[in-house]
Amino acid sequence: MHNRLAGAAQIRYVLPIAAFALTIIGYFNQSVFDPLQVKPIKLLIYIAFVLNALAFFVWLLRRNTPLTVFVAIAWLAAAVYHAGLGPSAAVLALAATAAGLGTILLPRNQGGLAAATLCGLALIVSLISWTLPFRIHHAGVYFLAAAIVVTWRFRELATAANQAGQHFLRILRVSPIAAFLVVNVVGLCSTPLWLPTMQSDDIAYHLALPTQLELLSYYRMDIDSSLWALSPWAADIVQAIPQVLTGTESRGATNLFWMLCLYSGMWRLGRQVRLPPSLILLVIALSASLPTSSSMLAGMQTELPSSAVLINLLCLIGGRRALGGRRLIAIAALAAFLLAIKLSNAFFLLPTGCWFIARYWRRLPVRQLPIAVLLGIFIALPSYAYAAIIGGNPFLPFLNGYFESPYLPAENWTDKSWQRDINLMLPWLLMFNTSEFLSATNGAGGFIYIFCAAGILPGLYFRNTRALSLVGIVAFAAIFSQMQYLRYVQPVIIILLITATAGFHRLVRGHRLLPIGMAILCVLNLSVIASGYWHLRHGALRILIKDGPQATLDRFAPQRTIAAFLASRRDSHMKVIFHNVDSQGNAELVIPTLTTSWYDPDVAAQRIVADADPSGSAWIALFAAHGATHIVTHRNQATPGLKAALQKVGKGIIYSQGIYDVWKINSLNALDHEVIHAGDDYLKLRYPSPDKPGTFAVDVRFTCSLPGEPIVISVSSRSLSSNKDENLLSRWAVCGPDMIAKGNMEVTVPEHNRSLTFTAVPRKPMQFELQNISTRLDTSRSAEHADPATQLAQQVLQSIGFGKPKRSN
Repeated sequence: MHNRLAGAAQIRYVLPIAAFALTIIGYFNQSVFDPLQVKPIKLLIYIAFVLNALAFFVWLLRRNTPLTVFVAIAWLAAAVYHAGLGPSAAVLALAATAAGLGTILLPRNQGGLAAATLCGLALIVSLISWTLPFRIHHAGVYFLAAAIVVTWRFRELATAANQAGQHFLRILRVSPIAAFLVVNVVGLCSTPLWLPTMQSDDIAYHLALPTQLELLSYYRMDIDSSLWALSPWAADIVQAIPQVLTGTESRGATNLFWMLCLYSGMWRLGRQVRLPPSLILLVIALSASLPTSSSMLAGMQTELPSSAVLINLLCLIGGRRALGGRRLIAIAALAAFLLAIKLSNAFFLLPTGCWFIARYWRRLPVRQLPIAVLLGIFIALPSYAYAAIIGGNPFLPFLNGYFESPYLPAENWTDKSWQRDINLMLPWLLMFNTSEFLSATNGAGGFIYIFCAAGILPGLYFRNTRALSLVGIVAFAAIFSQMQYLRYVQPVIIILLITATAGFHRLVRGHRLLPIGMAILCVLNLSVIASGYWHLRHGALRILIKDGPQATLDRFAPQRTIAAFLASRRDSHMKVIFHNVDSQGNAELVIPTLTTSWYDPDVAAQRIVADADPSGSAWIALFAAHGATHIVTHRNQATPGLKAALQKVGKGIIYSQGIYDVWKINSLNALDHEVIHAGDDYLKLRYPSPDKPGTFAVDVRFTCSLPGEPIVISVSSRSLSSNKDENLLSRWAVCGPDMIAKGNMEVTVPEHNRSLTFTAVPRKPMQFELQNISTRLDTSRSAEHADPATQLAQQVLQSIGFGKPKRSN
């Protein structure tokens, strides 16, 4: 009988041992280690050694304080130094303001400081979201609002900060060794915070909103130029607030805030599922060591803020059984904040909402329910409301097959690059065939998926982890069934990691096997830490430390250097086309820009037609149709058609960076014309009509023989239904003392136009000859069309009695 019990007791170790063993065997068998990882890992070890040595010497002076405190301060100081003192101070002010508001909504003893801060942040972001079209987003306005709130709530904030510090010290004293190791792991993996913003989607569109708020004091919402312009923008607003305050990029400091909120929530959620402190710290280390986690700190993607908000939302739902009205309102605020960050977060909210209803449906504080619903609507809807008003589709660019917004094709858009078959081998494939599910090398997802899949079984079995396990499983299945892209399920992976650890902990009853195995997985993750972000793998951190952020941008994101060059010219007439430029790079430009990438479907279609014409005429027509003055192009990817066009209308390369060249285009000479008549009596030129209404501009120069006498210049239009020319505009070009006559004019091309005619006739007979004529046919989107926010703001102001147009005399 004793042997049977002993044998049964040993069976519970089989599942975790199998999970760890399969992962370790796969790691060595699949050869996922990339030799390019060696240099980045050596650099990280060197950084860790230097910072720990400095912390140790300081600790010798204050031995009554745990060494880990000084190690944490060293890592934090390094992050603040590279992120910038100004941006870090601005993020601290934002966090303090959010905490001040959030602790009114949610007392700290009901959900923790992180959850309260995120509630306050949701209120701030929603208020800014609703006012984005209005030119009120100035540093002074933000600073004054923050100063009022912080001053008003200073005593509460001081108490909260003191309690948070005391709580951190208690954690360090309860598990000193684990805390020391985890602080170093988190510090190592957070070094991407140090880098300037260089990731693809960031320089393509995430930087647009912060830059426009900083430079324009409002957001243009230009869906015509970027199909993501009206997508949920809450996370970008959080990035924008410190940028408006400081005038500099603040991504590193902002992501540090998100990271701390996430780990605080993970600690609280771990305590709720009864994990011991040492295992919670290991869970945090495992999460931090995932290459995907590290790479998200280098960018502005929504998965990091989504993770922080989701984990803290689950903490609120999984808290005490007695649901008070204030906690209900806080739950509504965080749920709405998730939707305001990203549309696909609705898949997280579906199982989360089911858990909330199952847990509290008999205890709902009915009186506060309307307030919670209204607050949730206020926080969640801004981007969707503006997308519906401006674009006719609240979910742009998705579901346009149903809403049929004129800005995009009437089809339900999806990224077909990440459609894969799913089978029971998925945990293995995510670890060792990662490139099929992520834009990265194999192993970039980390090595926790077999551990999570196996740990979910006891997680489902034990009562205190069952609900959370179900939430994680359903959320993962919902997201992954739509698109098999690993980054999108990052928030769910954290849930599964916590529940799997809790399930295994209950299964093996505190055996050393679990922490040892988790530590091994952490080491495996660290061995490929640079694989989630190609810039890290190719030495971005080394270049940053050695040569600084500008050299790093020049090497890894020359698009941003080019954008800075173009912005520095301060040319109000400049209009730039970005062609064959990876990630475009035009997000942080407030001058008119276009891209031939899929972000702008109309121009992308025109580019395909232009590339098919080797003569270059189609490219010349494209330049003319959009009034382009410059084009940024990939030096090695110019088609014969583009090369031919640049030979005709290009005025030379004015700037180069990396593989990209900036060409100045003589767009005024970009139109071909037909000479109808040329003589001393008159000159007549005919131009083809544009496909759409637009602007026809003429700049002309003649030699002449009668000083003081004018030459009448005019532009006329012939419609499709008539064979007669109708004059649009006439002016004089007066012959000067130097025997030169100059003139210019600009007319609006009417609809249904067949052709345009330019005519020059001397008022008195004289010898005159065309010396030069420059024309531009601009059918590009008008300033108003490219700036729907201004139109909307004017309509709102006029509807309430402000901003009415002045009557002309």
